[in-house]
Amino acid sequence: MPYLQSATPTSIWINWETTGSGNSTVAWGQTVALGQQASGSALVGKGDSRIHQVKLNGLKPNTEYWP
Repeated sequence: MPYLQSATPTSIWINWETTGSGNSTVAWGQTVALGQQASGSALVGKGDSRIHQVKLNGLKPNTEYWP
């Protein structure tokens, strides 16, 4: 399950955990069509798990976004 961290008025970190390999990419936008994409990194977790971290920049305050 993703969780949000270190929010500012114009950015936020999205984190989640997976097993095995995987992409650290988030598609997002102001509508369900999304339109934006951000990539990040994955840290080695316990066993074969990976902790993914992606920072979304350029956000507008008081605006709803679709992940």
